Amino acid sequence: MRSSDPSGQPGLRIVFEETLQPFVEISCEVAIGYVLANQATIARVRDEFGRARDLLDEAGERFQQTDDARGQADVLVRRAYLELADGSPDAAREPLEQALRLRRAMRDRRGVGMALLAVGLVETVSGDYARAEQPLAEARRLFRRAGDRWGLVSSLWRTADLAIVRNRLDDAETALREARAVVGETERQGWIAVTLATLGEVARLRGEDERALALFEKARDHYLAGSSEAGVEAMQERSQSLAKDRQRSRKVSAGRTASTSTSKRRQS
Repeated sequence: MRSSDPSGQPGLRIVFEETLQPFVEISCEVAIGYVLANQATIARVRDEFGRARDLLDEAGERFQQTDDARGQADVLVRRAYLELADGSPDAAREPLEQALRLRRAMRDRRGVGMALLAVGLVETVSGDYARAEQPLAEARRLFRRAGDRWGLVSSLWRTADLAIVRNRLDDAETALREARAVVGETERQGWIAVTLATLGEVARLRGEDERALALFEKARDHYLAGSSEAGVEAMQERSQSLAKDRQRSRKVSAGRTASTSTSKRRQS
């Protein structure tokens, strides 16, 4: 059956139209700024911190020249994540405060929520757990009201991370179970995998090794369905590490039993 699209390539037409739309809505100068900001994030993930700073500086200058507050806030949040990755959580606070002021002034509800998540992460990493609670709670309320599934799931993951480092495993599991219910509606394989993997970590911390292994295996299956080789590999390594820990624990336990039995025989 021949396609009704004159080009014979309807998929390509849709891709080109959707690629063009952002450049219709914003100026080329602003578009370049976002491209530079995205490149900075890639550099950060690769631990190329110096290059990431240079790219963010250039992106920030373009947004300032065009008086684009949204772009400036975006760069500030990315700069905070860069400082955090470079081991300077204290230096991440100021750009986040600036980003929040800009987002609130624009009434950018989603932007405020994502900035709050970054604040919560910075305070968690800094060890100031009490200060991490408020921004995460505000983000959860905001995303629930907006019906923003991705934002809500992200806030629940961060809430679980905070609970885990505080050894509040019941709170962590509660947050993750809510996240699991939300991601189940989306059928996003990556989201489901991350949630199951973190539930597995909670089970491991509880000493529930069999449940942890089952959760890691389920997470691996979802990573596989989502074609995430890195995720599959990570879950396989996690399962193997847990299996080795269990085997080592059994050997230690058996050694102690044998030692106790020998000691009793000597005493007799």
